[in-house]
Amino acid sequence: MGIVFVRTVILYFAIIFALRLMGKRQMGELQPAEFVITLLIAEVAAVPMQSNEIPMAYGLISIGVLISLEILLSTLSLKLPALNTLISGRPSIIVENGRILQDEMARQCFTVSDLCEELRQQKIDRISEISYAVLETTGRLSVFLKPQFSPPTRVDTGVQATDRGVVRLVVNDGKMQKSVCQELSLSRAALDELLSRRGFTVENTYYCSMDQNGDILELFGKESAS
Repeated sequence: MGIVFVRTVILYFAIIFALRLMGKRQMGELQPAEFVITLLIAEVAAVPMQSNEIPMAYGLISIGVLISLEILLSTLSLKLPALNTLISGRPSIIVENGRILQDEMARQCFTVSDLCEELRQQKIDRISEISYAVLETTGRLSVFLKPQFSPPTRVDTGVQATDRGVVRLVVNDGKMQKSVCQELSLSRAALDELLSRRGFTVENTYYCSMDQNGDILELFGKESAS
């Protein structure tokens, strides 16, 4: 039992390390080749976990080979666009000027139900309002509305706005995020002062976000346990 536990823990961290090497893109929307690599990693890691008769090194070596292959293909794809197209394919326009391109839908095996589901997720209920929709190589749908149906921007309305930069979480569940505060040049004493003005302390703060200027954007206190 102990051997199984140790082998599982080692393979678990090996997979995490492997996925980290693959980069953050692979943790989000997977390209076809990346999806295959992920499945294979899970498969080769599961075999040594289930059987003590199989040396764990076999699983670790297999994971290393798969990750090396993925990194090699990613590097070559950057230098050889044709290889990237061969592996990942190309985006496909399936709606253009409010009209469904049925032949392209059929080539991509993308049904009307699939299209409607994607549009509902983006809160769009009229295909006639779409300028064009692109089926990305990851399988996600990118939709661009016609200008007359697009929400107005501040530029359109002439409203001036200040760029607050990246919103940062400085307090998380009663814990000061030291690395974030360092980025903002915010000391613990300065943070305590800002929170005290609103009747809070770090310990009773559940969520506190700030902009790049160190101004509090949102602040929520902890709810009392019932």
